[in-house]
Amino acid sequence: YPGEWLLDLPLLGLDFARWSAATLRRLESGVAAPFSRDFRSFVGGLPAQAPADETLAATGHRLFRDLLGRLRDEAGLSFLQPGRFLMPAPGPEPPWTAFFPMTGRGGLAGLLAARFDAYRQAVSRDLVSPLFGQVDRLVVLADVLSALHAGENAFDDMAAALSSVAEALRWRRSWLDAIPWLRDLPLPDWLTPAGIRRVAFAATKTDHVAERQRGNLAALVRHLTELPGDAGGAATASFAVAAVRCTEDFVWTLEGRNVSAVRGRVLGTDRMTRSYPGEVPDRPPGAAFWAHPFLALPTFEPRVLPAKGRAGVPQIGLDALLAFLLEDVL
Repeated sequence: YPGEWLLDLPLLGLDFARWSAATLRRLESGVAAPFSRDFRSFVGGLPAQAPADETLAATGHRLFRDLLGRLRDEAGLSFLQPGRFLMPAPGPEPPWTAFFPMTGRGGLAGLLAARFDAYRQAVSRDLVSPLFGQVDRLVVLADVLSALHAGENAFDDMAAALSSVAEALRWRRSWLDAIPWLRDLPLPDWLTPAGIRRVAFAATKTDHVAERQRGNLAALVRHLTELPGDAGGAATASFAVAAVRCTEDFVWTLEGRNVSAVRGRVLGTDRMTRSYPGEVPDRPPGAAFWAHPFLALPTFEPRVLPAKGRAGVPQIGLDALLAFLLEDVL
């Protein structure tokens, strides 16, 4: 499933009023504020008792959907809901997707709330039922390096998204978790769902940093996904991976000091480029880190495979990730 859809899981624990309040609050501050000015002006101009009106609903939906796209593409944010506004399902758009966050108790707010509930039902039908009913292990991928490169606001937003997904995966481990009073009863095996037994959280693009930084990257993901108390019985682990390794490590003398860097062929060029994006923190960074932000993160193309690829595609961390996911069944 696309990551945008996974971010819809937390919506199952919210009603329209709470989701609207939280969303509008996020849009009023930080990097999102200038991007959301037109949308917030539209919502602020609506009367609290605005009647149900399809034109208003369609206009607000269009403004909000376009805003989410800009926040993703121009501001580098990732905690953007609803996910299907950014990654629609195949086929025509259902009419119940035409909603947006607003406060009020009039007919328009009631119409939007009903559509929000229909959206949540679709999330449960299309994602939760197949995911938690048929899948017992899961990989969650996060582009942590790009968030570090994009700046403090983008990183904090990504961290909130990842933490929210981790929390949602804990309480939606199976349908049984939705019925709290059943959790402690001695149920027969045939009635107890398997649920998700293992979750691997993995930072991608790890070939963009040298080997000595990859442990920090995995540790950073672990800090972002750790939850207090019992994790619902699911085993979790954090990794730094690259499905296709595009670079090689080397020692670069940079400004008079030796640093562990990488080099590779930038996409669309014939030249090798050296890259040292900076030190990867092993926990959420403080102000000192943002005073000296990450350098550029080039887009590297895969290396030519030696011996016609008989040795396989070079990768980083996939063996450890697969070993964790499958160790209880092998």
